[in-house]
Amino acid sequence: ESDPLSTDKEILAKNPYETPGKIDKPEVTDWDKDHADLEWKPPAEDGGAPIEEYIIEQKDKHGRWEEVMKVPAGETKATVGNLKEGESYQFRVIAKNKAGPGDPSDPTDTIIAKTRFLAPHIHREDLEDTVVRVGQQVRFNIHIDGEPAPDVTWKFNDKGIGESKAQIENEDYLSRFNIAKAVRKQSGKYTITATNSSGTDSVTIEIKVKSKPSKPKGPLDVKDVFEDRATLSWKPPEDDGGEPIEHYEIEKMSTKDGIWTPCGRTADTSFVVDTLNKGDHYKFRVKAVNSEGASDPLESDQDVLAKNPFDRPDKPGKPEPTDWDSDHVDLKWDPPLNDGGAPIEEYQIEKRTRYGRWEPAISVPGGQTTATVPDLTAGEEYEFRVVAVNKGGPSDPSDASKPVIAKPRNHQPKAPLQVPADQTTCTVPNLKEGHEYEFRIRAKNKAGTGDPSDPSQMIKAKARNVPPVIDRNALGEIKVRAGQEIHLVVPVSGEPPPEITWALGDSPVEGDDDRVKINNSEDYKTKFLVKRALRSDSGTYTITAKNVNGTDTAEVKITVLDHPGTPRGPLDVSNVTKEGCDLAWKEPDDDGGADIDHYVIEKQDANTGRWTSCGESKDTKFHVDDLAQGHEYKFRVKAVNRYGESDPLEAQKSIIAKDPFELADKPGTPEIVDWDKDHADLKWTPPLDDGGAPIEEYLIEMKAGNGDWVPAKKVAAVPSDEQTATVENLKPGQTYQFRAGTPLKLEVAFEGEPAPTAIWFANDTDLNSNPRADITTTPTTSELHIFSSVRGDTGLYTVTVENEHGKDKAQCTVTVLDVPGTPEGPLKVNEVHKEGCTLNWKPPVDNGGSEILHYRVEKMDTSRGTWQEVGNFPECTAKVNKLIPGKEYQFRVMAVNLQGESKPLETTEPIIAKNEFDVPDAVDKPEVVDWDKDRIDIQWKPPANNGGSPVKTYIVEKKEKGSAIWNEAGKTSGTTFSATNLKTGTEYEFRVIAVNEAGPSEPSEPTDAQMAKARYLKPKILTQNRKIKIKAGHTHTMEVEFDGAPEPVPTWTFKEGQAVPQELLVKNEVGEDEGVFEVIVQDHPGAPEGPLEVSDVTKDSCVLSWNPPADDGGSEITNYVVEKRDTKTNTWVPVSAFVTGTKVTVPKLVEGHEYEFRVMAENAFGRSDPLNTTEPVLAKDPFGVPGKPGQVSYLNFVGI
Repeated sequence: ESDPLSTDKEILAKNPYETPGKIDKPEVTDWDKDHADLEWKPPAEDGGAPIEEYIIEQKDKHGRWEEVMKVPAGETKATVGNLKEGESYQFRVIAKNKAGPGDPSDPTDTIIAKTRFLAPHIHREDLEDTVVRVGQQVRFNIHIDGEPAPDVTWKFNDKGIGESKAQIENEDYLSRFNIAKAVRKQSGKYTITATNSSGTDSVTIEIKVKSKPSKPKGPLDVKDVFEDRATLSWKPPEDDGGEPIEHYEIEKMSTKDGIWTPCGRTADTSFVVDTLNKGDHYKFRVKAVNSEGASDPLESDQDVLAKNPFDRPDKPGKPEPTDWDSDHVDLKWDPPLNDGGAPIEEYQIEKRTRYGRWEPAISVPGGQTTATVPDLTAGEEYEFRVVAVNKGGPSDPSDASKPVIAKPRNHQPKAPLQVPADQTTCTVPNLKEGHEYEFRIRAKNKAGTGDPSDPSQMIKAKARNVPPVIDRNALGEIKVRAGQEIHLVVPVSGEPPPEITWALGDSPVEGDDDRVKINNSEDYKTKFLVKRALRSDSGTYTITAKNVNGTDTAEVKITVLDHPGTPRGPLDVSNVTKEGCDLAWKEPDDDGGADIDHYVIEKQDANTGRWTSCGESKDTKFHVDDLAQGHEYKFRVKAVNRYGESDPLEAQKSIIAKDPFELADKPGTPEIVDWDKDHADLKWTPPLDDGGAPIEEYLIEMKAGNGDWVPAKKVAAVPSDEQTATVENLKPGQTYQFRAGTPLKLEVAFEGEPAPTAIWFANDTDLNSNPRADITTTPTTSELHIFSSVRGDTGLYTVTVENEHGKDKAQCTVTVLDVPGTPEGPLKVNEVHKEGCTLNWKPPVDNGGSEILHYRVEKMDTSRGTWQEVGNFPECTAKVNKLIPGKEYQFRVMAVNLQGESKPLETTEPIIAKNEFDVPDAVDKPEVVDWDKDRIDIQWKPPANNGGSPVKTYIVEKKEKGSAIWNEAGKTSGTTFSATNLKTGTEYEFRVIAVNEAGPSEPSEPTDAQMAKARYLKPKILTQNRKIKIKAGHTHTMEVEFDGAPEPVPTWTFKEGQAVPQELLVKNEVGEDEGVFEVIVQDHPGAPEGPLEVSDVTKDSCVLSWNPPADDGGSEITNYVVEKRDTKTNTWVPVSAFVTGTKVTVPKLVEGHEYEFRVMAENAFGRSDPLNTTEPVLAKDPFGVPGKPGQVSYLNFVGI
């Protein structure tokens, strides 16, 4: 071989390229419940070889990275499918070239596979209208569907939820509503609204919080007050507590005792209280009552005095006899000084004879103060008095008039009394009773009458020996309220003045304590005073007047009115049950002087210690309801009359609210101890628990064959550990059943010699070897005893007895009653729909020995795990309703006979309450295929899966772009739809919902937004303002509106020499339009055009003129500013700041000074540069004063 040829330098054994660089973090641009859309950028480094493909990996929350798909190199987007709804996912992308895959990108943000856009749906089953009492809790946990997670807001009566003070906690897909302790003002309508970009859902419920009413609305007016009554009025409460007002309770309180007592109740808002005591001060209060109780009271603002609005008048003046005769007397008197506030309606004149009583005479109208009293007895001496009467009642009587004798007023006087000389005593007749007299005596002889004697002692003309007479007119029956004052003044006549005593019943009244006083210090009068009257002061009082001439007695009945005495006990509590009891008592010994109106019954729960009302009763018995079982109670009763409540009568012992006895336990299993062809003897043991009451009797039932249980006999219970009975009149050969339990006992008697052996069979099976059977045989009997019978022990029992001489046998049928066997399966569930289903099963093989009464069906929501009753069904089929759509259920059925309920037959697997077919899949995104100014046409494809039922119709919904509210646009059976009557110029989106027998599908994705506009329209420039002004130095965007369809293409062109475009052309396939736009850039103007000419110069003024500027700055010249400058001062000063023309006169120049001038143009955007004069101007007149004349020469002169 030749010498080697070697490379010039070494090489590194490696590929000419490397794996690609790491891709930047991908972005999940969209997702749904089963897919996610990814997007990424190619790696910055491709490793020197083109990217061949991208590898996409995913992992769920707890999994590992795994490859899910590959994407060609030219694509940087991908959709990863087959995601599991509800799972969390991340994704990463790996670039691959010829060198292999590069490093994975950073993972995307975690997303959850779920529908991204789903209109909100509030679960209605989580909410319901609610009624609670004050203080109770109201709580809802409301589940909300929707994507993205909806925003949740609450309103209370269409206002902010804050006014309700309900506690709201919102989290994604759940809103918690809680009112811890409800109050009345939280009653109202609550609206929950869930909103997201896909729509809105709202649910309104009403919460009603019940309570006792608020107090009646004031003021509590008290009017028409009299001494015994007053009228109250008020307004209904602002809040009735959520329940109708049943009535109002009215109470009064005398300020003397401070005790509130009932006055009555009314359904109206006014009430007349007619149980007032004259002179007492009262307050009143009213409570509104509904089914929840009584409100707080509305009280009167101030107390009221029980008095008439007017008083009784003062007594009239003392009447004066002005004339009289034998049968009448004329009187006159003065009216009372005080009429009591009401006009005098009449005067009542009373008269009495010397020893008589006051009695009515006549009445005269109130305006008359004179009267003639007729029908007098001639010669009788009379006194008169007058009583004034107004609305307040009669006044006290006036003082009595002077006595007057009914006789002619004018009569011939008699001669003085002549007494014979031999008499030194005489009787002077015809004196006037009550008048005082003196007497003197003159002696007379023939010479005449001598001087009078000294006068006698003064003496009053009155009867000297008169039996007592008590004035009955002062003793009418008296009734006063307890606490008031009793005051009697009773005139008593008699000579000498009688001694007076008082007695109550048989007991004398001394009248010498602080409360009861008797004053007899004045003759002919007795005064009786009781302060702070008590009920015990009531009774018949006897007044006794006595002197040496006789005795008089009179009675006066005094009644002190008060609340009743305590009802008489004992307060008997009887017939106590777990819910109520009966109360009985006796009437009080003292009714307080007024009829008992009713009794108030109250109870006290030992758990609370508070007395609460049970009700009212007109009788002396009452049934109490609404006791809480097991609670301990006391009771009390108060009697009520029109003056208040008595002290309570309490029951001596408390009671426990429970039934006095319960149903007895079942008796022991009856045993048939003997039988014959027409009877059977039974025995059984009494129940272990008699329920708290003696067993009175036993009811024996029997059943023939497969018949029904019927009563056989009633037997009285006897005090024994064993009860027996014989059931007669049985039919020979008939099989009978008696209510039996688990034991089975059969006994047979036989005879034979030698003693036979006995063998027992059940359904031809030898029982002697059965461990459950106990057989006892004697020479004459054999007994079979199965202690724990089962349903399988039913059948034909045979006993065979045999000895060496032969054999015999006997048979009987035994039926062991039990609950039925389990119904035969399977338990089939058919006709399943979202709210119900139909169940079918077969009867049990064993009916338990008695007829199947019905089948009991139950359901279980597997999410709750509790069985609920569906109902009882007579046949082996049941229709189940009221299932909650979407819930998973299991069912079970039990057979029921008279013995009880069988074991259940259950479904083998749960079912979901849904229609037998599903709703369709969502329709793919619809496509806009045509449009016009008021119409948009769309089309779509049928859903890939119709849910097992043909699509019947499509619902098309629309919304304006930017709105969250979808509205139905129409329905169609096809896959195209034309939405009409749209608003021109408005952009719309559409979506489609497919509907089959199961219901509506989820909405499709919305179409792209499409404006309602003409699809084929010649272009037209719509902007009318073609002249555009721009301020110099500012940036301006020229916007021109045009129309046309398809959308026209705009083209701007420039005019030669212009910096901005001037012409616009818009063009589409239908046509074109063009417009010319003038652009004006606005600025301050250019300098005025020269020259600035100065003319008409004088010593103090001149005239300036100039030409307008060539450029007005794009805005009209508003004025010119003119200034001057004295060359000596070199300062510009204004001549005029607002010259409207191009010529101005400059005044106030200084003669001999030189001036320069300048002019500036001004518009809305400022002043121009100045136009100046070219040279100074001298202020002087164009001509001066003449010079001095030449020297004077004389031409001629004349001498003087």
